[in-house]
Amino acid sequence: MNVRKIILVLAMSALLICPAFGQDRRATIEETYKGLGPLMEALDLVKKGYVSEDKVAGNELLYGAVRGMLETLDPYSQFMTPKDLKGLQDDTQGHFGGIGVVISIRNDFLTVISAIEGTPAAEAGILADDRIVKIDGESTRGITIDGAVNKLRGDPGTKVTVTISRPGFKDLMDKALTRTIIEVPDTVWSHLFRGNIGYIRLKNFNSKSNEEIVKALSDLEAQGMKAIVFDLRNNPGGLLMKAWEVASTFLPKGKLIVYTEGRLPESVAKYYSMKDPFHPEMPLVVLGNGGSASASEIVIGALKDNRRGLFVGTKTFGKASVQSVYAFSDGSGMRLTTAHYFTPGGHLIHEKGIEPDILVDEDRPVDYELLTKLSYQEYYVVFARKYVEQHPDLKYRELKVDDQLLGEFVKYVRTEGFAISDDQVRYNEKWLRQQGRIYLVKQAEGEKAAQVVALEEDSQFQRAADIVQAMLLNK
Repeated sequence: MNVRKIILVLAMSALLICPAFGQDRRATIEETYKGLGPLMEALDLVKKGYVSEDKVAGNELLYGAVRGMLETLDPYSQFMTPKDLKGLQDDTQGHFGGIGVVISIRNDFLTVISAIEGTPAAEAGILADDRIVKIDGESTRGITIDGAVNKLRGDPGTKVTVTISRPGFKDLMDKALTRTIIEVPDTVWSHLFRGNIGYIRLKNFNSKSNEEIVKALSDLEAQGMKAIVFDLRNNPGGLLMKAWEVASTFLPKGKLIVYTEGRLPESVAKYYSMKDPFHPEMPLVVLGNGGSASASEIVIGALKDNRRGLFVGTKTFGKASVQSVYAFSDGSGMRLTTAHYFTPGGHLIHEKGIEPDILVDEDRPVDYELLTKLSYQEYYVVFARKYVEQHPDLKYRELKVDDQLLGEFVKYVRTEGFAISDDQVRYNEKWLRQQGRIYLVKQAEGEKAAQVVALEEDSQFQRAADIVQAMLLNK
């Protein structure tokens, strides 16, 4: 089977561009062919004798053999029909119809790495580590990543129902979602907290990520920044080169950022920081969690192992392997895992993840499903709009949701037919107050102000800010 090189840009996977077969490789192939006797005999017998001739016509038998071989390896090594390969190329165009989840296979379960901000999945409350056990009522047991992607994607405006199993929750949750065009959100968001702590959130890695980070650092420094909190939570990653650039912004020139190891000579490589960094002495904390994967883990591992900053949060997802894409002469192809990433200290990232220097668990509500329904069905939005219209002169950034305001909200949702008991209000009181404040600020003062308030209510970020402030004092 002749193989030609193919160059693709893959979010969430690193590509090794594969050389054409040379003489040594051809000799290896010829040696391998000698052991294919049973396969060829079986293929011949099936072709000649299987009861339904239409099922053994064309290339489907050969495709099935290659598919089965690759499925025994890992979830990321996959055979692609000509249609699948074209779909992979289409992924590079920047937008498509879907629900906005980044997925992987973990322990044989279809698992969410992260839900992209502002998409149907995120708005429906789907979280990192959620397991998608059914798609439109069909079990996902044994499904491949590409198979799941094909089921989740579709024309904008069409609907798909995913059934979610969430660790720690007994009941399954059905989420009816409407597909939409998925656009990658703005990459970087930044703000100065406590007068001298620069906060930078990188939502994903793209061609402008490092440029935007450098600009944010410069702007924050001009405002008085003396320490940095770099937030990579729920960042599903991206291309290796972009992680390399971002890590180089913080690490002294010549420091090892990441290295790859595999069986092929071209799969072994080391990547070093390549420029003078931004204030290498400035205290730095990097935030990460189970939604931090791929390129995010490379950056976290580089900063952690080089002792440039402390990693605070929870263990990362553990997805960092190199997939080489080969296209065959008939238009089909395969994606093959050919290397793994290692941190500078020799830690295998893939399937292991990176443990934080300081563990700070995410503060999650008692009844996440209840609060998701309130948000998804826009009860907060409508209540906030009416409240701000009735009280236009309040200083919402300073507003606290007291018992009276909480009571008004509960009365409103009950009037609208939403069932919420007094016990549910009591158990989820903290979160009802927090979300109410965020939506009121968003309605009165806009998205940026609401993001600031959300971080003021974010226990992980507040702990990170305390740590980096202590680092600054002890400097």
